[in-house]
Amino acid sequence: MAWRRYLRGSGHEREMVVNFLQAVRAQWRIWQAAASLGSPDDAERAQAMQVLECAGHQSIPHLRHAVRSSFPRTQFAAAVVLHRLGDPEGMAILSEALQYRLPLNPNLAPELESTFVAVGAPDAVTLLLKVWGQLPEWTENQQALHLICRVWARLRDPRALDALCLRAQRIPDLFLETIPAFGTAALPHLSRMAAERDPQRRMLAARALASIPGEESLEIFHRLLRDEDPDVRAAVPEALLIACGTQKTGAMLLAALQEHYSTAQLVEMLARLGDVPVEPLLDLVSRWDPQTRTPAGDTGGSVKAALVLLQRVSCPNSQLIPVLCALLQRKPDADLTTEIAHLIGVRGRSGGTLDREVRETLLPLLAHTDARVREAAARALNRLGDAVGQRMLQLLAECRLQGNLLSRLEALIRGGPEATAIAAQTMQQVSQWVSRLSREKGERIDHSRSAGQMHRMGSRDPRLIGLLRRLLDNTLTLLPRLSAFNEVNETLMLAASAIRALARLGRPAAAEAHAELRRALRCVRRSLIHEEHTGGAPRRSEVREVGTVVRTTAAEALIELYGPDSFPFFLEALYAPHPECAETAILVLGRLGDARALPHLQRFVTPAETTRTDSKSSTTLSAAAVQAIAAIRRTNPDVMTLLRASTVVDSRPDTLLRPAAGYAQETASEALLRPATPEADNDRE
Repeated sequence: MAWRRYLRGSGHEREMVVNFLQAVRAQWRIWQAAASLGSPDDAERAQAMQVLECAGHQSIPHLRHAVRSSFPRTQFAAAVVLHRLGDPEGMAILSEALQYRLPLNPNLAPELESTFVAVGAPDAVTLLLKVWGQLPEWTENQQALHLICRVWARLRDPRALDALCLRAQRIPDLFLETIPAFGTAALPHLSRMAAERDPQRRMLAARALASIPGEESLEIFHRLLRDEDPDVRAAVPEALLIACGTQKTGAMLLAALQEHYSTAQLVEMLARLGDVPVEPLLDLVSRWDPQTRTPAGDTGGSVKAALVLLQRVSCPNSQLIPVLCALLQRKPDADLTTEIAHLIGVRGRSGGTLDREVRETLLPLLAHTDARVREAAARALNRLGDAVGQRMLQLLAECRLQGNLLSRLEALIRGGPEATAIAAQTMQQVSQWVSRLSREKGERIDHSRSAGQMHRMGSRDPRLIGLLRRLLDNTLTLLPRLSAFNEVNETLMLAASAIRALARLGRPAAAEAHAELRRALRCVRRSLIHEEHTGGAPRRSEVREVGTVVRTTAAEALIELYGPDSFPFFLEALYAPHPECAETAILVLGRLGDARALPHLQRFVTPAETTRTDSKSSTTLSAAAVQAIAAIRRTNPDVMTLLRASTVVDSRPDTLLRPAAGYAQETASEALLRPATPEADNDRE
């Protein structure tokens, strides 16, 4: 019936029916295309997007419904078509997915990336530039940052380079992964980075140039090879080789070396590219001055690399050795000094005056505070026929503190709950070994040992005393500048070893070192010690004196060398400005048992009368002085008679107990002791 009415109807009615049928067909196709937006078949999905785009505004209701789908593939395809149709909701959906949904669901990354690529430049790049500026470099944003860079690399829109270079220092790896995709278009941006003030950005520019080969990169490489920062120059050789090849790299690196812009990487690269350039390397070693510190110019690392290479080349000693000796006299650091001494030892004897010059140059290195330098110098001297270095190393090893004393010292420096008790035990140890040396025993040691020590000294090199003196002086100078536990510990051990070695050499030789021993007796080294964190208690720290081992060893050496004659050294230390020195001197004077120390020790008995600023130190010194005075009286039964014989009126030089000028009357000896007879008491009145 419908068809009959259609055939009998007018033309207008028939047209309406046709239009209706076409509209139904179009809507059916739109509905089918919308349903295919999530198809796993990329071709089918792309065809569906094409159909929806051709349908124009008729498909927008279906697309808006699709962008609210729970399936990301459907949603992102609908967003692309909406954007192509001019609806802003499409890009808003993609931006929201990139910023908020991707951190929670990293599996969206492949689909979202292909979606932005489908949007294409410039629209996708414009949106990503906006999002790029809003994302910080937090961990949860790394996925989004990487996705944006991958899209930029595929679209290659030069507008992305400004944003990428601006953030390069904060995302260096991502920057280096992305920049190669832009090719020569990135060179102007890298050229500007290579001229910026921040050395890290210049270094990134150098590394990025490795991925852009060609003549256009050479000018930027030329500038970076002469950068004032050696770290920037160090990044250039490898990048230059990748970008420009072997021949151009060798020529450019050699030119930079000859213009005094060397680095270790440059020297090593020259060796990789061909024969070692001996003359330029010798010129580098001869011109470098470690005492001249400038931002630009040669580096110590390049000199060290040159020395390593010079070991393998056939260069006559007459050409190389004078250059090395001259460099040693310019006092390079410990690493380089060790390398130079090793190279001299490898080269062996040269003959004639050159060997004598080498020995004179290496000899002071035996007093270096770095063990590596001493060992390298000793080996080199031994190969030149001079065994003084090996003898000195052996002597220091024999005199090094061992066993329980060493472990106590390390615990004292490291800190911890037991450190305070160990500090007290260490000071008590002073009394233990000094108590074995009475005045008479000290005299016997002084006379009986000197002959044997002189005999042993005859078989030793007379240069040892000077080397040990210099070594002790160097360690005492270095000690205040150290902070690390290992360095402080090793330096204290070295100073103690040098002192004990001097004592072993005996009085006739070691008497020359009394100035260094007196300095060691006054050595004070305060360190910030952190207590170990235990339980819930907060971690505490305190300043603790750790130079006890040096003062103790110096006191022992002075007593062994001088016996009773060491009294003036300890009396001088008693008046040192540091209370730690005074405490050591008080204990030693008490155990020496010399009655001449009594009036000096009496000043420390009453804390209120002492000149010390720290009340805790005053109390400690007072207690030590009381013990020392008691020890002297026990070892000198006739001390009262001797003291009575030395008064202001009638003094006896052998007692040396006259009151010092300038002190209060109550410290005078006749006020401290009872007179021997009533007549003497009347005379005093």
